[in-house]
Amino acid sequence: MTLRNASFLFHVAASLLLLGLLSMAAEAGGVTYNVPVNGDIQAAINGASDGDTIQLAAGQYDITTTIDTLGKQITLLGTVDGKGNPTSVLDGGGAVRVLICQSGETNATVFEKLVVQNGFIATPAAGFGGGMYNNASSPTLLNCTFVNNSAINGGGGVYNVGSTPTLVNCTFAGNSAFAGGGMYSFGSNPTLTGCRFDGNSADLGGGMLNSQSSNPTLTDCTFTSNSTNDTGGGMYNIHSSSPTLTGCAFDGNSASIVGGGMFNNSGSNPTLADCTFAGNSGNFRGGGMYNDTSSPTLTNCTFTGNSTDNDGGGMYSFGSNPSLDGCTFTDNFAGDEGGGMCNNGSSPTLTDCTFATNSASSRGGGMYNNASSPALTECNFCGNASDFGNRNIHGSAIDPASSGNLLLLNCNTGDVNFDLAIDAGDLGYLLSHWGASSVLNADINQDGQVNGADLAFILGYFGGATDATTAP
Repeated sequence: MTLRNASFLFHVAASLLLLGLLSMAAEAGGVTYNVPVNGDIQAAINGASDGDTIQLAAGQYDITTTIDTLGKQITLLGTVDGKGNPTSVLDGGGAVRVLICQSGETNATVFEKLVVQNGFIATPAAGFGGGMYNNASSPTLLNCTFVNNSAINGGGGVYNVGSTPTLVNCTFAGNSAFAGGGMYSFGSNPTLTGCRFDGNSADLGGGMLNSQSSNPTLTDCTFTSNSTNDTGGGMYNIHSSSPTLTGCAFDGNSASIVGGGMFNNSGSNPTLADCTFAGNSGNFRGGGMYNDTSSPTLTNCTFTGNSTDNDGGGMYSFGSNPSLDGCTFTDNFAGDEGGGMCNNGSSPTLTDCTFATNSASSRGGGMYNNASSPALTECNFCGNASDFGNRNIHGSAIDPASSGNLLLLNCNTGDVNFDLAIDAGDLGYLLSHWGASSVLNADINQDGQVNGADLAFILGYFGGATDATTAP
């Protein structure tokens, strides 16, 4: 190389650095490409190899062409503020989709500490995934936020088709679409841990929609204030889609028709453990959950303060046979029938469940059954109210095999284990939950914690019998 050529190349490299278009730093395990605000992210990806990192700065990158990771095992890494919130913003300007993985990306393709906002896809034939589109790809997303993205069809925030992405500590807020405002999965099995869906909206599935045998796994995720003009405010599961949810919360979601918290349809049988449904509403039916020809399994789940203008404040089931173990229904309301639960042509199985202080303007404050025969074992109904008929359970008879159930007029102070006596059994039950919160029976005074005030109630009535007045 001549001196003149060497000098020329030196000046070109120096000019690129001065212009701030791109810089590189070699690190163990790969090269880091530093892309300044509004630098060319796609150019950095094009030049990267497996194991490399594309490091973004704090600030807004105006995206005019969708970013494609080209199947490369690279990390697109942003920055965070002092509170750990992402500060590297990819903004689609309401004109383009922001991200796409369509070349068989694996979990080695990582998106971390990014804000994806204002992505939009309007082409009817391809109107899915305003913020991100995953096609037969399974990238990893860590501490990413999807906000105000939209799609004319589905998946305002993220759309998955034939994909299994992994998401940890991600947030979906204010996204919208016809279906799946926050996320839409079609034949996909994403895994989500510690993710939040807040204020997303759609006609179907405001927070999330799962279709065509999609079976996502969600742990410690929250769905709050999502809404739909039709069904499934928090989550909509259809066509044999059966997600697994552990420790998830559905709070304040709403549906204009049915399934404020969750809607399950067409053989969709989700499994839920330690999940809560609170303050959700479905205008027509199923404030907390609506099951249509679907049979979810719920263990230690709580339905509190859900409501509907018509039937099934906590849960409504049509042609479905859900299974519930250790679940609690309190303070749910139905403008017509079944404050806690309404079953229509359904035969659910309930074990060790409690229905307390639910109400219905018509019949069945605790439970209403129409052409249904639920099997109840060791379940307790107390303090439920309705204007007509039987306040605890109304309608068709429960399964004759049911046993060990108590239907009481009042929820009796001190009898926390529902054995009609205030004795050592109640004391042991209370002590086993000492310091806990949201334990219906043990938190006698409902102050949010099992403590000395509750113990005082038991000791004050110790040795006595409770009001055994039964009410069907």
